[in-house]
Amino acid sequence: MRKQLSGENSSELKNNYILITTRYILIFCCLVLTLIPETDDIPSSSPVDYRSIRALLIFMFILNTSYLLFLNVTKQNLTRFIIFQVIVDLIIETFLIYITGGILSMFVSLYFASILSCGGLVSMRGGLLSASFCTICISGITTLYFLAVLDNEVLPLLSQHPPLSFPKEEDIPFCRAYLIAHGVAFYMVAFLSGHLVVKLARERILHEEILQNMNEGVLVVDTRHNLVFINLTAKQLLELKGDGNFQGRSVRDVFNKEKHIDLLKALMLQKEMSYDIELISQKKKIPIHLSLSGIEIENRIKAYILILSDITDRKQMEEAVKKADRLSTIHEMSATIAHEIRNPLASIRGAIQELRESFPENDPRNLLMDISIRESDRLNRIVTEFLEFSHLRSPILQKCWFNHILDEVILFLQQRVKEFEGVIHSKVEEGLFVLADSGHLRQVFYNLGINAIEACEGQCKVTITASSMDLKEFSQKCKKNFYGDNVSLKGVYVNFQDSGKGVSLESLKKIFDPFFSTKTHGTGMGLAVVNQVLNTHKALIHIESIPQKGSCFMLWFPENLENLQKFTKIYRKDNTGN
Repeated sequence: MRKQLSGENSSELKNNYILITTRYILIFCCLVLTLIPETDDIPSSSPVDYRSIRALLIFMFILNTSYLLFLNVTKQNLTRFIIFQVIVDLIIETFLIYITGGILSMFVSLYFASILSCGGLVSMRGGLLSASFCTICISGITTLYFLAVLDNEVLPLLSQHPPLSFPKEEDIPFCRAYLIAHGVAFYMVAFLSGHLVVKLARERILHEEILQNMNEGVLVVDTRHNLVFINLTAKQLLELKGDGNFQGRSVRDVFNKEKHIDLLKALMLQKEMSYDIELISQKKKIPIHLSLSGIEIENRIKAYILILSDITDRKQMEEAVKKADRLSTIHEMSATIAHEIRNPLASIRGAIQELRESFPENDPRNLLMDISIRESDRLNRIVTEFLEFSHLRSPILQKCWFNHILDEVILFLQQRVKEFEGVIHSKVEEGLFVLADSGHLRQVFYNLGINAIEACEGQCKVTITASSMDLKEFSQKCKKNFYGDNVSLKGVYVNFQDSGKGVSLESLKKIFDPFFSTKTHGTGMGLAVVNQVLNTHKALIHIESIPQKGSCFMLWFPENLENLQKFTKIYRKDNTGN
């Protein structure tokens, strides 16, 4: 909307300049006409002295200059300012025609300029109203002149020397034909100028307005490397500042040689090309697809059009596809890994246990065997978690009460947190429930709790909260657009907050990837399973982390999953890129 208003304002300002410039030209032409000696061929064509007319034209010149000075003041009402100018012009023109002979005045043609201005710069309706005004005025002046000649009277503001001799009674047919012809001409000019404006406005909307409001940046450069056109999106992407008037300037002067080096190379080469570049806009890198092609007119290239497309979404989609391909490969490998590792591992562990029992208790070799058994258990746990991730069963939906599930999870976590000399605080509202798989929920909460505890160094502090919250409120809390059209969808908000070392921005991007872990003895499967469970439950997650201060995992579960169509317009995006 802002872009459209800006374009309209610029167009109206341009119209004002056109009107004022045209008026200067007409005033100059009229002054030249007053310098031509009067002949006797036209009877009583000018009942006043030419010096008075020149004085009036000079007054119009001064008035026109004041219009130019007032343009900056009237920027919010430029169309009304045009209407005001046309009304003043019509009044002055009518007075000028009145004192210079009526229909025989050489200034009657000025009416056409005013009608054309109003119809062309305002609207067809304005032009028709101007034509009506001119027709009435010229008819009224002619009638006054006829009555003055008939009664041999002196008209106001006129001193006839000699007395008026036109129009007489025998001149009535000529006057009638003259007025009809001019009336028809006035309306034809109004109609045609208005029709032309409508057509031009449609063409401008079709070309300029559409180009200005495109999501892609569009630049047009001539063969001499001068900028012909640049739309608002391109200005924003390239962060161009200044007065905004870049047309006609060389691309070397407009663009920054360091920030826009790839863009300048393409424009200077002036060859058809298409490739991806990176632009730094608002202190972040934006992937851009650059496409340059020639504009051919009469078998000759007259200019080049450059299109800049923001491909951030496409890049994110490509990353998502790559990630999905990696996960698909992992899933296919899981069955083989289970048979090739788990079964031999159980045999190795059993053999070591048998050997250990054959040695005395104080045998130093027992230490090596204990290490082997412990590492076998650890490897078995990794394989088990991996298989759970690869073959996660479909959720069995039932009414799950959060206070019961979280109480059980916190009870288990209390035993684990004692090893870290920590404490767990919890605040769970009563009566919270969702339709979900209770086993999956326990798995998610337990993994997040263990992750929070193990993230702490020294004394551990973990806070778990749960409350009722609709989707819009959760989106506002996370400052993300999760909700789409489902602004009032009810659900449950769960928050796991720790006082650990936090997670870096680079690690956040990979935090849900299988086998990725920042912990020394981590398997990298816990949060991968959490992410998969949340996906199957159409739940949302948002992570906020400050290095050396802690992390906050915010989850939102929809209250009812029976009608999954409600979630088709929810966009699951968080600061991890998932």
